[in-house]
Amino acid sequence: MKKTISFFLKSALCTAWFRLHGYQTSLVACEGQLPVLGRSGATIRIGKRFVLRARVARCEIGAFAGAKLLIGDRVFINQGVVISAEESIEIGDDTKIGDFSAIYDSNFHEIDPAHPAKPRPVTIGKNVWARPPAPPPACAIPSKIWVTGRNA
Repeated sequence: MKKTISFFLKSALCTAWFRLHGYQTSLVACEGQLPVLGRSGATIRIGKRFVLRARVARCEIGAFAGAKLLIGDRVFINQGVVISAEESIEIGDDTKIGDFSAIYDSNFHEIDPAHPAKPRPVTIGKNVWARPPAPPPACAIPSKIWVTGRNA
């Protein structure tokens, strides 16, 4: 990542953007567009040295009321990533989330009335590299692993 004066200014703006939305975070290194942020009574904590890239597509990061979204230290999120917690999502230290990945802890709608949608926690361990598709709800991905979908 090229470190120019515009990069530092964008990172300061991005950090302020996160804090204005009630996210607990230290400095956010930001390249490209500001993310779409959503928070309504949720606990959202982001660790040190968080890097967000959104040159082509904006990222979306949010949590519903009562939910918990915890992102560890030195996490990198690439463009077009969507992270949405209805109950709980935890992402470990040194994790990298690839382009256009989606991490949800709920499918947000029921398939049939007999089986209502229920959020289930998603835990991604330390030092994980994840690419699309998204891990399913109630998923625990161990540390030091590479998660990827198949190529189309």
